[in-house]
Amino acid sequence: VGTIKLGQVWEANYTLRVLTDGSINVFGPGSTIIFNNGESQLLLPATYITGVPGMVTTGVNTSELTITNVTSGSGDEGGTEYMVWNWDRHYTGVMQVTEIYQISNDGGQQWIQIGSRVLTPEEANQPGEFSYPKVLLPPGTIDFRVVANAIDAPGPIIGTPPPDPPGAIPAQTAYIKLK
Repeated sequence: VGTIKLGQVWEANYTLRVLTDGSINVFGPGSTIIFNNGESQLLLPATYITGVPGMVTTGVNTSELTITNVTSGSGDEGGTEYMVWNWDRHYTGVMQVTEIYQISNDGGQQWIQIGSRVLTPEEANQPGEFSYPKVLLPPGTIDFRVVANAIDAPGPIIGTPPPDPPGAIPAQTAYIKLK
């Protein structure tokens, strides 16, 4: 077909029409790629496709799964204070989605699972919410994240709240004054 020189990239796209059912060796016996003007050759392995009568192709499909706009707040129910996290979900697939809710009190070095939920595809397109009693939280600053997975979507998808805005710089006390 031609000579590929160093630094060049050749690309070929081709379409195969399967005319009979069964296993079909795409390259055929003895197919090779030849290098260095015939000094070296690479024997191509048997590569099969399978023809199935009446089969309808669906193509390769990857769904999309996103978790965005994670926010935190608090609530009170029956005298118990809760941390409440909310987020938006978007999912284009047809499989169940699993969400795992995790917290960290060491800046994200270790994550502790505090809940999970399996969602239908319809539920995976509605806003999410998770509540957890404050009395059960470990001491310190709590980081939260949602880890979402679906068999037909790349993942895992991790949603976290944005960091808190920086606080005001504290006033500094001068200990030495030069005049």
